[in-house]
Amino acid sequence: MKNSSKKKIASIFLLFALLSGCAKNSAESNSAESNSAESNSAESNSAESNSAESNSKNQTGENPVTTMTVAEVIPTSSTIIDLENIEGVEYLTITSREHTEEDLDYPTVPPAGGDHLGIWHNCGKYIVELLDEAAVHTLEHGVVWVTYLSDLALTEIQKLDDLLLGNQRFLMSPYSNQGAPIVLTAWGRRLEIEEADDPRILAFIEAFTDSSSSPEPGVTCNGGLGIPPGDPFTPHRESGTDQMDDGSIEIGIRSQSISSSSSSGT
Repeated sequence: MKNSSKKKIASIFLLFALLSGCAKNSAESNSAESNSAESNSAESNSAESNSAESNSKNQTGENPVTTMTVAEVIPTSSTIIDLENIEGVEYLTITSREHTEEDLDYPTVPPAGGDHLGIWHNCGKYIVELLDEAAVHTLEHGVVWVTYLSDLALTEIQKLDDLLLGNQRFLMSPYSNQGAPIVLTAWGRRLEIEEADDPRILAFIEAFTDSSSSPEPGVTCNGGLGIPPGDPFTPHRESGTDQMDDGSIEIGIRSQSISSSSSSGT
């Protein structure tokens, strides 16, 4: 009788333990399912939030974040020129700079200094050739002379024009028998150039305009001969050079007068 009672009690405890384990597993399962649902809900809300932010940025005109390489924001190359050492510049020794009315033969083409006329060419762009002896006097005043072959392409000439915009201290003119398409000349300095895109053009102009290598830097380059672009010989009314009735001027060079295209002074 006692053994039977003990067996019944043991069976009851075993049944109770089994029921408790099932209940616990069911609760844990329900808890895991609840956590999974909450996680999925959070992820869904996060995705919706990101989508809303993206749509908001697109609507307000903001660009999405992108990765930009260095090459896209920084120039791939640059040119730095030492103005004290411009490649190709010829340095000439000028031994005399007297005023003369003689026809002169200069050692370089175009000339880069030497004896010259007592009157200079007025600064500016000319579409006709200038008189060497008057242009050299302009160089003496610290001016840079830009010359080009008469058959140089118009696109190249336009590039030279653009480089000289705003510059008041230059001569520019064609020169028929020079040795390069473009030549830059200052007093005692010259540089031959093949193309108008060459960065040395601006470097030369900056380095030698009114530089100490010129005998009279900063002296005026107006009040002399010429009205750009087409008249190189009309004198300024205060230049001391008189025009004759036919519009020509006598400057004592080559023992003949030089005709001007205009009979009125500037």
